[in-house]
Amino acid sequence: MLAKHPQHPAAPRSMILLLVLIKPAINQQYRIFSEEVMTTATPPDLTTIGIDSSAAPLSQAAEHICRRCASLLPDLSEVAVLIANIRCHSELRRALLATAQAQGHTALLLPTITPLPDFVADRALAGERRLLQTQERLLLLIKELRKYRRLYGEGDPWLLAANLLSLFDELNRHAVTLPASLTAFTETLSQAYRLPTDHTALQGEARLVHTLWQAWRTQLDADSLIDRGEHYIQQLNQTAESINGYQHLFLLGYNQLLGVEQQWLELIAKKIRITVFRQGCKSDHRYLPQLGLLSNIESKYDAFLNACYNTAQASLHQRIAEFKKDHPHSPAEGRLYILGVNQLEQHAQAIALFVRAALAEQAQTIGIVCEDRRLARRTRSLLERSDIYLHDSVGWALSTTRAAAIVESWLECIEQDFPQHAFLDVLKSPAFVNSDDTDQLNLIYRFEQDIVLHENIGSGLDRYRDALQSRRNRLINWPTQTFNALESLIDKFSEQSIAFAPLLAKPIAAYQLLTALLESLHLLDAQNYFQTDSAGQEVIQLLSRMLKAGQEQSLQIGWIEFRGWLKSELEQAYFVTQTPPRNNVILLNLSQSHLLQFDALLIAAADETHLSGGNNHLPFFNDSVRAALGLPDWRQHIRQREFLFRQLLSSSPSILITWQQEDNGEPIAASPWITALQQFHQQLYNSTLEPAALKTWLTQAELFPAVNDAMVPIAKTKPPAPTIAAQSVPTKLTAGAHQRLIDCPYRFYVHDVLRLKPADEIREALQKSDYGNRVHRCLEAFHIGVKGLPGPFQQQLTEQNRANAIELISSIAEQIFHHDIEDNFQHRGWLQRWLKFVPDYIDWQIKHNQQWQIQAGEKQNEVALDTDTVLYGRIDRVEAQNGKRQIIDYKTGSVPHRNEVLNGEDVQLSSYSLLLDHVDSVQYLGVDGSNGVNDRSHISGEELAQLRSAVQQRLQDLMHRIRHGEPLPANGDEVTCRYCDAAGICRRASWVITEEG
Repeated sequence: MLAKHPQHPAAPRSMILLLVLIKPAINQQYRIFSEEVMTTATPPDLTTIGIDSSAAPLSQAAEHICRRCASLLPDLSEVAVLIANIRCHSELRRALLATAQAQGHTALLLPTITPLPDFVADRALAGERRLLQTQERLLLLIKELRKYRRLYGEGDPWLLAANLLSLFDELNRHAVTLPASLTAFTETLSQAYRLPTDHTALQGEARLVHTLWQAWRTQLDADSLIDRGEHYIQQLNQTAESINGYQHLFLLGYNQLLGVEQQWLELIAKKIRITVFRQGCKSDHRYLPQLGLLSNIESKYDAFLNACYNTAQASLHQRIAEFKKDHPHSPAEGRLYILGVNQLEQHAQAIALFVRAALAEQAQTIGIVCEDRRLARRTRSLLERSDIYLHDSVGWALSTTRAAAIVESWLECIEQDFPQHAFLDVLKSPAFVNSDDTDQLNLIYRFEQDIVLHENIGSGLDRYRDALQSRRNRLINWPTQTFNALESLIDKFSEQSIAFAPLLAKPIAAYQLLTALLESLHLLDAQNYFQTDSAGQEVIQLLSRMLKAGQEQSLQIGWIEFRGWLKSELEQAYFVTQTPPRNNVILLNLSQSHLLQFDALLIAAADETHLSGGNNHLPFFNDSVRAALGLPDWRQHIRQREFLFRQLLSSSPSILITWQQEDNGEPIAASPWITALQQFHQQLYNSTLEPAALKTWLTQAELFPAVNDAMVPIAKTKPPAPTIAAQSVPTKLTAGAHQRLIDCPYRFYVHDVLRLKPADEIREALQKSDYGNRVHRCLEAFHIGVKGLPGPFQQQLTEQNRANAIELISSIAEQIFHHDIEDNFQHRGWLQRWLKFVPDYIDWQIKHNQQWQIQAGEKQNEVALDTDTVLYGRIDRVEAQNGKRQIIDYKTGSVPHRNEVLNGEDVQLSSYSLLLDHVDSVQYLGVDGSNGVNDRSHISGEELAQLRSAVQQRLQDLMHRIRHGEPLPANGDEVTCRYCDAAGICRRASWVITEEG
């Protein structure tokens, strides 16, 4: 029978407590367990035993507990297991059950297993002072900060409050009390910083921290509140006094205790027998100094790690010489591998391959320790393609969930008058439309296509409504039902917008803003989604906690402050899915991996930032000051992570360590712990620890090895090269399609065969292509004439009428850009940009008119190259002179070099020359560039004739080969790929590895 004894603070029966605690000994301010401490500073009933990390620490502890508690077996209901890493809960239960069965017990009544803070919280009595909750404490400190604005000037009080609360938590956790007077505190900082007491920066920091610490403490006392640090100390004191009746206490892996926890332990050690298990590596005396070990196993691999990392014992040369004498062959080969990769995609592929190989070798538990969430996301996607699902123990910031995104889009609608991207996000979200409601989906589609895109409305409920009415008036047959439904939809959101308007105008109580937000979600019928979606439930619970905090602390905040507060809370809260693992592949961070054992382990993103902990980011005080105050410094944080990493290296018989060597061309340093391993092994055995088979797999364009018959192998992604059925080959090509075919056949396939293109967008801000279109239209109106615009200029351009020409073209530009400026005043910058080049253009035209006269503008034409292919296009400008023709193409962006045109890489001019007969010359005219207005890439005469013929022959040959099944490969050209809309389809990033390999 497997059962869990109910936890109750007043349980009458005696209990044996097992405390599983996992932090390393790194700080003198912590009471460190050692044999000397146990025999001299604590009662004789407290003893210490070491557990070797390389030999299943949880199993070792379970065996020892069952041996010490043999008289109680099979009933361990009087045992309470307090475990800091809750992820070890099930593993410890299995270890205890297996040990009991090995001793002849067919069933076991299991102990209670819970973390230490939960244990004391469950058994402590309610205090007289109310516990201050997380969100409420922030609002309370903001209220205090507003009283002392002079201390921080124009700084952000919300950021300062978050940093101060972090410092206050440390002070409470370590039972540190600041000096009562500011003068004494300043003197302490002065000595630690080694600065004079009158130093400006020193005085500012001392006054800020001391004043606000005292104000914080005073306010808590005045409101009869207690902060969580003090509350934990209070709970420890209460349980220490009421723990009589227990017989024995076990602690596992507690290499580090807070001072208050050590005092709690010493108090109960006077009444109860205590055994402390400490985890470490047998040969590494930094972790297990002179302790008797439960495990007597001394592996060569552990000796290798010890020789590598125990730098205090001897010099590197001495350690290498001594180790190689006893170990001529590498103990790490076949067990430990280190791989540096160049790109994110290659990094994720390497992890996926390792996992697949481990599953193929029947690994039961596979751990991935990774603190790079971007890498974890891509890895998860690759594994799911083979039906391998990660159990993510780390979780995601709540701000990244769909539920939080809906709230964010809704608030953006309120504050920015419903911009189309946010409004459509809301309308299309599952909170507001059911995927099965085809009528509602069609209505939203009509709103997006007919009103937003066709009418080019970027924001504003009134503008949406006006556009809706205008469309109905223009289109007599437009369905009345659709009009009424869309009008009702806009009215529904308008009501909520009007209700919110007064809340945005001035500071208001925080709880009123949160109440309005929750009510709006309810009135918009989104509440059902948030109640049924797991992430949505977390969002609503967070908003409710914030609401309660706002009700407890009547703080007036503005809309921007509210948005910042909400964003911060969503980013700090984490959402973890509760789905059980399907393949026993677990994603963890470094601290979550402690005490666990794996059949295969991957330590990913092992660079200096993600693995080692990066740089010092402590908001207050440097290391010397923190040491003087009794607080841990940054080096202790790094040493703690090093301890956890060192335990990981002994937790699996198969370990791969990976890191990305560069990001966007910038080199990334590996963690110094990884570099030490590599260099040590290299100097010992003149070989790297790189996995040869894995590197080969990464560079092959073959199928990755299959895990089993049920899992489809992942095909190495190659440059796509589809073929086209003859009946599907386009018969008419534009000059642009011709250029795409030359740039990248696959790009031609996507755009001109499949007819795929990016989704239409609302031009909220003009892009360079929009600017170019308007300049083209301006020149057409000036030279040829456009209905509804001034022009054309009827006279021969000369120096005498230059001013008139400039005035006309400027007037045309003002009208063309008028509507753009109405939508966005920043568009005036585009107008001014063009007007700056107008005088240069007119000067160029005056000189150019002496030889060439404009014959046509925006001329459309087509030509049959053969019986199956027609080329067509629109020519910007056709000129004539003495029976000769010249084609000019305007460019507002970069102008192709003449060599690119001659060698056939750029085919726009040559394509245009094929559209007309008797073309003697072609050229680009740059009308917006650093060199002003200038003609470029001029080609004429026999040179143009040869180019025309070669380009035409190549195009005919290409189309003939395509019609006969020639594949269209993705070239992967860097320049073309940089601006290609089809990049997400050909997925160049996933096959560039093969190219480099």
